[in-house]
Amino acid sequence: FSVSTRRDDTHYIHLLDNESDCLNLAGVPLTVTGARLLATGEPLEMRRVGQNFFVSPDSDRVEIYIPPEKRDPCDTVVVLA
Repeated sequence: FSVSTRRDDTHYIHLLDNESDCLNLAGVPLTVTGARLLATGEPLEMRRVGQNFFVSPDSDRVEIYIPPEKRDPCDTVVVLA
């Protein structure tokens, strides 16, 4: 379960459970070039897996790997920029 917030061009994804080590997002703008943990600033592995024309031709589906030891049990915040 996750929710997102945004300030200007920075998107914040709040992971509110600790069930998976992979976050899958659809409709990520092509201008987003990286992901990091808000708590530590540590970069995360982000992989684009193809366009999602149902959302926008200018966006992709993205997978982000979050190591188990880096996850917060209540709210892991991933920054997309």
